[in-house]
Amino acid sequence: MQTFNLTRIVVCIAVIGTSPLARAQKSTAVLLGTVTDPNGLAVAGAKVAVLRPATGERTESTTNQSGDYRVESLPVGEYEILISQSGFREYARKGMRLEVGKTVRADIALQIGATLERVEVVGSALSLDTETSESSQIVSRTQLDNLPMAQRDFTTLARLVPGVTAIGRLDGNDPRGLMNVRGMRETDNLMFIDGTLFSNTAGRVEFRPNPDAMEEVEIKTGLYSADQGIKPGGKFNIVVRSGTNEAHGSAFWLLRNDNFDARRFFSPIKTEFKRNQFGATFGAPVIIPRLFNGKNRLWFFFAYTGEIIREFRPLTGVVPTERERTGQFAGPVLDPLNNRQPFPNNQIPANRINRVSTLLTPFFPGANTTGPINYTSPTSTYNFDGHENMTKIDFRQSDLSRWSGLFLWNTRPVVSPAVISEFSATEPLRNWVVNLNNTSTWGGRWVNVAGIHYYRRPYILGPTNPKPEAARSLGVADLLITPVDQTSIPAISVQGLVSLSDRAPGYVLQADFQAKEDLSVQIRGHSLKTGVMFRRHYDHWVLASRSSLSFTNRYTGNPWADFLLGYATNSGFGGESNRGRPYFDSLHPYIQDDWKISQRLTLNLGLRYELRFAWRDQAGFSSNFNRATGRLDPPEENLNLQPWQTGRFPADVPLIRSSRLALLPRLGLAWRIEDDTVLRAGYGIFANELDVPNALASNPRTNAARLNFVSPVDRPLISITNPFPSEIASAAVPTINGWEDPWPTSRTHQWGFSLQRSLWQSILLDVGYYGSRSTDQFATTQINDARPGAGNRQLRRPYPNLQNVVFRESAANTWHHGFELLAGSRTRGSLFWQLAFTASKTLDDGGDSRQVNEVYGRTTNLSPALYRGLAATHIGSRLAATVSYDLPVGRGKRYLSRGWLATTVGGWRVQGVATFQTGPWLSSFIPGDVLDTGSGVSQWPDRLRDPNLASDQKIRERWFDTSALQRPGELRYGNAGRSIIQGPGRNVVDLSLHKTLIASERFRLEFRAEAFNASNTANFDAPGNQLGTPSFGVIGSAQDNRQLQFGLRTSF
Repeated sequence: MQTFNLTRIVVCIAVIGTSPLARAQKSTAVLLGTVTDPNGLAVAGAKVAVLRPATGERTESTTNQSGDYRVESLPVGEYEILISQSGFREYARKGMRLEVGKTVRADIALQIGATLERVEVVGSALSLDTETSESSQIVSRTQLDNLPMAQRDFTTLARLVPGVTAIGRLDGNDPRGLMNVRGMRETDNLMFIDGTLFSNTAGRVEFRPNPDAMEEVEIKTGLYSADQGIKPGGKFNIVVRSGTNEAHGSAFWLLRNDNFDARRFFSPIKTEFKRNQFGATFGAPVIIPRLFNGKNRLWFFFAYTGEIIREFRPLTGVVPTERERTGQFAGPVLDPLNNRQPFPNNQIPANRINRVSTLLTPFFPGANTTGPINYTSPTSTYNFDGHENMTKIDFRQSDLSRWSGLFLWNTRPVVSPAVISEFSATEPLRNWVVNLNNTSTWGGRWVNVAGIHYYRRPYILGPTNPKPEAARSLGVADLLITPVDQTSIPAISVQGLVSLSDRAPGYVLQADFQAKEDLSVQIRGHSLKTGVMFRRHYDHWVLASRSSLSFTNRYTGNPWADFLLGYATNSGFGGESNRGRPYFDSLHPYIQDDWKISQRLTLNLGLRYELRFAWRDQAGFSSNFNRATGRLDPPEENLNLQPWQTGRFPADVPLIRSSRLALLPRLGLAWRIEDDTVLRAGYGIFANELDVPNALASNPRTNAARLNFVSPVDRPLISITNPFPSEIASAAVPTINGWEDPWPTSRTHQWGFSLQRSLWQSILLDVGYYGSRSTDQFATTQINDARPGAGNRQLRRPYPNLQNVVFRESAANTWHHGFELLAGSRTRGSLFWQLAFTASKTLDDGGDSRQVNEVYGRTTNLSPALYRGLAATHIGSRLAATVSYDLPVGRGKRYLSRGWLATTVGGWRVQGVATFQTGPWLSSFIPGDVLDTGSGVSQWPDRLRDPNLASDQKIRERWFDTSALQRPGELRYGNAGRSIIQGPGRNVVDLSLHKTLIASERFRLEFRAEAFNASNTANFDAPGNQLGTPSFGVIGSAQDNRQLQFGLRTSF
C-alpha cells in the first residue's frame, strides 16, 4: 500500500525534474513588441535591455528577423526599456508598468542617428490586451491602498469586475468570501498567493492576506490559456510585494466602534462592538555591515497584521432559582417511585436528590434578572485575536537566475460564546503557506520557471476550559469510558433551561502540495510553453461527540425535578462519531502556442490534459455506496475493537475513480484592427474537480453510529448513575452516502468575444459577450425516497432494506449567457473612475448544495424535470462603479499651492465604491415530509400564477403573493419548480475620505475616514419561503446598516 503511493510520488517528481514543466498560475508579466525603422521596416538584431530600477535587475534580449522581441517572467513593477542598434539613436522608455499575468506590448520606432544619441520617452501609453483572448483585470497597488474595503477583505474589490457576483453579502462581512464568476458555482473558483493554491476544493477562502502586503491582485474571469486549469471558475492571483534597494514600509491602525454605527434595521438596540486592526510592512536589501551588501542581489519583505475584536453578545436563558436548587418548587412535583403522588409541600427530600445531580448543580449560574428569562450572561463576549506574519525573500543569483520564497503564517481562532461562559470555546485555527520559486534563462532563449508550494490548515477543536477533574469527581464509570468523556462533564440538557456542554475534542487538517515548472521559448513567430503540475490534496479529521443526558418532565411533571432525582428521558453514548483521511493526486500537463501570424493578429492555441487519480482513504475510514448492488464498497474489516473505537474498511483502496478522458483544447485570437482597437475571441473546454468526499466517512461501521437510549414512559430506567442500560440501547439510523464511480470528466465549454478600444488616450472601453455550457456537473440526490403513496414506506423505497441514501452524481447541467461592459480611466492624474456592468442569465437543472437560497441539490430522484430553472448563481444585472478624486487644493495643485494653507487644506482625496444588483431567485417549499417519502426533505407547492408582485406592491410584510402558491393534491409532487420568487436586490455605497500630510520627500502620514453602506440603506435578506408558516412571504432580517471606520496610515 505505502509502496504504491510512494512510487507514484517518486515518478511524478521525476517527471517534474526531467521534462519541460508548467506553472499553474503566473505571478509575473511578459513584455514584447516590434522594433522598426522610420519607414516601418523591421530592425533585426537590435539589443533590448529591460531594467528594473527598484532592484537594479537587468534582462536582455535581441530582436529576430521580424524585429520582434519578447521578454518572459518579469516580476511585477516599474521598468525601463533600452534599445540600441548600429546606425540608430538609442531609445529609452521609462515608467513602464508591468502587471501580473499581463502581456504588455511596447512597439518602438528607432530614429536614424549616432548610437551615442538618445531618445527618451517617459510613461507608458494606455495598454490594450493585444496578445491573448483571456479575460482578466488587475486590482492595482493604488486601489488596494485607497479604496474602502470592509474588514480589509480584498475579495470585496474583486466584485468590481464584470462577470463577478457576490452571492452572500455585499457589505464585506461574508466570512466565506464566496463569489460566482460568469455563472459558475462558487465552488469553481481558485485562489493563489504567489502561485500557491490556498483555497480548498470547495472554492472557499479560509483567510484573508494583508492587503498592505499585496503588490497586485489579478482576477481572471474566463477563456484562460492552457496553462490554467483545475476548475472552470474565477482565478484570483495575489502577488506579494518584494523588497527593493531602498528601504520602504508602512504602518496602519483602523478602528471600528458601535458608537459610530447605525442600528441594524430589525435590531431594537445596538450591541457593544469594538474592532482594532493594525499592522506594518518593511522591505529592504539584506545588509550585514562589513560582511554582506544585498543591494541588487538579496532583498526581504516582511508584513504583520493583527485584529482584535471585543463584541458583547447578550446571551440569555433560564436557570433554576435558589429554592429549586434545594428541591423546593412552587407547584406540585410527582414522585415516580410512589405511584406519581406529589411530594409533600412540593419539596424533594434531600436524601432523594441524586448525588451526581448535586455535583452538577453548581455549573448552573444563579439568576441575575427577574421575569421568565432570569439570566443574562455578563461575560458572553466574542473575543477574537487574530495575527498574520508574512515574509518574502528574493535572491538574484545572476542575471540568468532569480529565486523567491514566501512564508505566511496566521492564526484566526474560531470563537463560540456560550450562555454559561464556562463552556465558551476558542479553538485554534491556523493557515500556513510556504513556497520556493526559481526563474532561470537558458541559452538566451529558454526561460524556465519551477516552484514547490505547500498550504496547510490545522484546526483544533475542543473545550477551552477542560474539566477532567470534574468528570472524575462524578464517580460514574460509564461516563469515563471514552477519551472524549474524560475531558469534561457529560452534556446535560434540562428542558427549558440553559444547557451544560463543552465542545468535544477533535481536529480538522487540510493540506495541498504542488510541484510545478514551465518552460517557454520564442521560435520565430511562435511563443511556445509547455509543462505539467503535480498536486496532492488531503483532508484529515477526527470529529467526536460527548456522552449526553436529557431531562424532561416525563416522571415528575417538572424537568428540573427529574434532573435532581437523576432520571433522564434519554441518553447518548459518545465517542468518535466521524473520522476520515481522504486524499487524491493529480497531474496537469499542457502545451501552449501563441502564434503571431502578423503584426496585428495573434492566434492562441493550447491543449491541456488533467489526470486525476482516485480518491482514497489513507486509514480506511471511508466506503462508497455501490448503486448497482445496494451495498457499501469495500466491506468492513473484522477487527477486535474497544467500545470507543470505530471499525475500518480496507485502507487506500480506490473510492471514486476519475475518467481519463480529459483532453481540453483552447483556442483564441487577438486582432489589432487599429492601434487603438482590438477584437478578441476565444473558445475552450475546462474540466472540474470533486470536492472532498467527506460524507463517505459517515457511512456506517462498527461503533461509529451513536448509541441512543430512551427510557420507558412508565418507569425511569436511565439515571445519571446508570446512564446506558444495555437493554434499551439502539443505534442511530445512519444515512448512507455515495458518489458516482467512476466519475466522468465534468466539462465546461466557454466561448466569447469582446471589442476593446482606447478613447482619447485615457479611457478604455471593453464590450463583450460570454457564454458557457457545463455538463456532468456535481448534483446531490436523495435516491432512496419512497414513492408517494399509502402503506408501508420501506416497501415503496428502491432499496427497502435501507433508509435515506444521499448520492452525488454527475447529473447537473448549466447554461450561461452574459453581456459585459467595462469602461474606465487609467490616467495617473487626480481622477480615476471605472464602470463595470453585467447583464446575464444562468440556468441549471441540479443546483448546488452550497448555494445561498438553494435546496440541498436535487431533493429527490422522482421529479427531475422540475429542477430546470434559474440557477442560484443567477443575478440578472449588476453595476459596480468606482471613483477616486484628488481635490485640486494644496501643494502641486491648481488652488492654494503655496504657504501654510497648502499644508492645512491640501492633500484630500475622496473615493467611492457603489454596487447595485438585482435580487437572487429562490424557491418555495412545504415544510415536513408531506408525501411520506421518508427523506425528510421539503417538497414544492403548486403554483397557481406568478407569485412576484409589482415593485410598488412589495412590502416587508408581503414581499410576494403568497396566495399564488398552495399545497398540492394528496400524495402528489407540487409543480412550482425552482427559483420562482425574486428576492430583494442590493444597493451598497461605500465612501472614504483621506487626508495626506507629507512630512518629507519620503515620509507620509494619512488620516482616513470610511463609511460602509454610507447611504444607510436597508438591504433586506430573502423573505420566508416555507408555505404555511408565519414567516411565509415576510422579510425578517437585513444586512448591516451604515458602519464608520477611522484610521491612520504612515508610509515611507
